[in-house]
Amino acid sequence: MDLFFDFFFQILPLYFIILLGYIAGKYLEVQRESIAPLLLYIVVPVVTFKGILDSDINAQTLTYPLYFLVLGAFMSLSFFWLARLLGFSKEKAGMLSLCTSLVNVGYYGLPLVLLVLGEKVLGISVMLILGLAIHECSVAYLVAASGKYSFQESLNKTLTLPILYSSLIAIAVNYFNHHYYHELIQYLPSNIETSLLKPIWASINTMMERFISAYSLLGMIMIGLGISKIKNLKLDLAFMSLAYIAKFIVIPGIAIGFIYLNKHYFHFYDDLATQVIFLMSLVPIGANTISIATQLKLDVDKVAITTVISTLIALAYIPLVLNFVKLP
Repeated sequence: MDLFFDFFFQILPLYFIILLGYIAGKYLEVQRESIAPLLLYIVVPVVTFKGILDSDINAQTLTYPLYFLVLGAFMSLSFFWLARLLGFSKEKAGMLSLCTSLVNVGYYGLPLVLLVLGEKVLGISVMLILGLAIHECSVAYLVAASGKYSFQESLNKTLTLPILYSSLIAIAVNYFNHHYYHELIQYLPSNIETSLLKPIWASINTMMERFISAYSLLGMIMIGLGISKIKNLKLDLAFMSLAYIAKFIVIPGIAIGFIYLNKHYFHFYDDLATQVIFLMSLVPIGANTISIATQLKLDVDKVAITTVISTLIALAYIPLVLNFVKLP
């Protein structure tokens, strides 16, 4: 049970930040409508840009984002269609697609993998998070918006999200830096790199590192703000049951199946990569569900309640799984 309590106390500060978010929304009148676009349009694109820029881009690392990108799309579409078959409205089915396809790999998952596996998995983790971030601003956003807007309106809203463009720019800059920078620099004055380029880059890099702290802080505050603005505490048991089946059974089950196939047939990823995938499959529903629901003017109360309860469940669920299931 040592690992249970290690993780329990390690993750408790995140719940304290949620409490601060609740206080800010309840008593300081901080509005989630202000924080949500700040996360989606400024903080997340900057963090994604830095994560890609700092990664060692090669054929294998480029496949890491595909895991959560494909998984997210599968969960989003399949549970949207399932909800429609069960008689849910398009708007409600869109909200369920958010809650079943977005997992908290960033604000919650990153501290978890660093606790269990150490700093050596940071690069793998960032690339996995990138896959879900791209899904979040593409398929997840498009499907959720389709419940309330036309396809063209939904597509237009998706194309306004800057993370799509920041990711492409970061990949291009990363490629340039590794293949052309050193060739180009030799044609410039000898002291320009040390006197100008390196100081400028150091300043920009320091700025982006501060965004990483804001990323986790604002994400957890959004959950607290979501709780503070809840007006209707009525629990939609059918909606929540489907969301939790998806999050705590289906997604970990898919991860276990993928790891089994990789170990016995593909042999593409090493044990460290599959361990990160397994750990990140256990985290609760993503806090950005509240940001997107707020941005799209959906039923934020329903999404917030579902997200918050999943976060509370995870506090016991993850340590229990780690105590009884051996990492692959």
